[in-house]
Amino acid sequence: MSAPGKPVVLCVDDEIAILNSLRRVFLDEPWETLFARDGEEGLHVVVSRDVDLVLADFRMPGMDGVEFLKRVRALRPECMRVVLSGYADISLIVAALNDGQIYKFLSKPWNDDDLRHQVRAFLDHRRLDRENRRLNADLVELNLRLSRKVETSSRTVEFVRFALEAVPVPLVGVDGLGEIIVANAEARRLLRGGSTCPLDRATAAALEGARRSPTGFHAEPFGAEGHATGVVVAAVDAASIDLGRRKQQEAQEPAGEAKP
Repeated sequence: MSAPGKPVVLCVDDEIAILNSLRRVFLDEPWETLFARDGEEGLHVVVSRDVDLVLADFRMPGMDGVEFLKRVRALRPECMRVVLSGYADISLIVAALNDGQIYKFLSKPWNDDDLRHQVRAFLDHRRLDRENRRLNADLVELNLRLSRKVETSSRTVEFVRFALEAVPVPLVGVDGLGEIIVANAEARRLLRGGSTCPLDRATAAALEGARRSPTGFHAEPFGAEGHATGVVVAAVDAASIDLGRRKQQEAQEPAGEAKP
């Protein structure tokens, strides 16, 4: 059993001497090496294990290397497939390469260091492919979550608009410049009537309160003869809040002595 995250390499060859040589070459490498004597045995391994790389001989009894790797591709499309052989029908190899059945052809006899280097490169490619697939899956999940949040936010906005229109008193929202950004039906009726003096005073007070508030929001009632008939809500940005805090600090500082 390989350690978690440890790559798995499957070597398939009908010659025991070749398998023993590969066992020796890969003995101290950071991947698990599995072995099979023919294509059928190799397919059983591919089905039962999450194989990252298959090295297969070309000439094997019952099923040649290209046919075997073609079936591997059908079972595990993400598995890297390489022919390792001293004999090959070049036309078949080229056709398999072009068709994507195999990733590369390596010849026998091999140089041990070169073979280890090649396998490391194959496994690095496989690792990057896994990572890309994981990132793509994460991106799809993130998009789904974002879509759900947007849908929820849209419903929230609809609810707020409905609630504002249902409030039986004038309700006005202004930004940091005192510009009206929202007004319910009662507020629109008041504005059309032209009586804005109480609203202007409440807007100024709401803006001042919002600049002093750590949240940037402040609600100020307005009305006539001391009776609140509506509300102004001011929302200011961070710069306006900082300005309000500086003014508050300046107002609290003792006045300096007058210069002679």
